[in-house]
Amino acid sequence: MKLDSDIKFEYIQLAQSPILLNRSFTMSVWIKPSYQTLKLSYLFTQVYQSSSFLMRIVDECIDVRMYASQLHSCSPKLKDSIWQYVTFVFDRENRSMSIYINGLQRTSTTIYLPVDDNSQIQRTTIGGYDAFNQYDGLIDQLSISFQVKNPTDILDEATLVVFYNFDSDFLFKDTSVNSNHAQGFNVSHLVDSRHSNEKTLLLLNPNLSYFQSVGLVLHSTYNYSYSYSLWMNLTTMSSLIPLIHLVYTKDQSKYSINNCYSMLAVNRTGI
Repeated sequence: MKLDSDIKFEYIQLAQSPILLNRSFTMSVWIKPSYQTLKLSYLFTQVYQSSSFLMRIVDECIDVRMYASQLHSCSPKLKDSIWQYVTFVFDRENRSMSIYINGLQRTSTTIYLPVDDNSQIQRTTIGGYDAFNQYDGLIDQLSISFQVKNPTDILDEATLVVFYNFDSDFLFKDTSVNSNHAQGFNVSHLVDSRHSNEKTLLLLNPNLSYFQSVGLVLHSTYNYSYSYSLWMNLTTMSSLIPLIHLVYTKDQSKYSINNCYSMLAVNRTGI
């Protein structure tokens, strides 16, 4: 979703909104801000009769206000025109709130929790409500769950690109939040003994079979670090078997240049 600060009163108002007051919750969102000249912009607001919840960007930093308390995360600063994953966790039981940037906890605090049963919502908006301090940029996959997510779950959400467990009836299904489904040729399911009654991927032919995932644009765009992991059981050993092969295309004028890398291969002597 794109919000443009040059268009006055551009925001999304939720007609039926979950109440965030007086309960634990986790809020996560992918953002790609365009700063231009903005110093303050609102990502998400929920206003009640006696209080409010505000998630804002202040001078390229995430700022959250709740129960008259403030939590500010400025290390690292948010980057301009790059996708970043922002998570806010509020634990009512221990009165703590935390901010995560790209899956890593950046700041946390314990707050004073007032007794306030007035949770009637006046409005809930994505983006700035008035003509000032509007968010400029892209927003994707905003989620709210009434649970305190642990750091491992948050890191997985922020960094897991694809996950193929091969146990679904749809062999090429990506079960990560990205739903980056694959394609392949001459492959099938096989019930193996590694996990009881769970299916695995079977490549039927060492020369013709392949399992292909596409759309992994971050590998070549922003120089992100990444890792692969997989279980394998080789039934045929040749001089060299590529396990993970990366191909990306660069368009230069009228010509396309394919760059190919064998990221992981195995031969008779090892990997």
